[in-house]
Amino acid sequence: MNRFISFSKTESGYLGAIDMDAIGQVDNFDRLVAKAEKKYSYYVSKMTQLLIKIEEKKKSKVLLPASYVWELGNLIFNLRDDLAKLSLEIDNLYFHICRDLNINRKRLEKMIILRRYVPNKQLLKGLNWGLFEKGTKKKVQEILLKRSAYGSR
Repeated sequence: MNRFISFSKTESGYLGAIDMDAIGQVDNFDRLVAKAEKKYSYYVSKMTQLLIKIEEKKKSKVLLPASYVWELGNLIFNLRDDLAKLSLEIDNLYFHICRDLNINRKRLEKMIILRRYVPNKQLLKGLNWGLFEKGTKKKVQEILLKRSAYGSR
């Protein structure tokens, strides 16, 4: 069973907090929280770097490869999976990611939808994010269906 953890932004990084009921269930509470804080900080840093690349592409009026957005969604999946290995789950994941990346929830949802429905980044080869930005799930399904029918191009 996963315990919920939340993170607060501090000047030096992120401070993790676990429900008081979980404290008695964990052998080394401080060590567990420290590991979670380190993982969360690592992933937020990686996502921030990628988001900067995405914003630079958008500003330069160059088509944004869909693979960039997929990678950001994949980092979120990896964060969730790594914390699950510690038997932890972020309480209100979307809130945390939106706050720490300074993006709106709708944008985050689209990134996660793309990653959820595209299992492999290679399936997005040669495609730009503009194809998926509106109606993300439906567009992903249409394009993947076409690619599987005609072979990957």
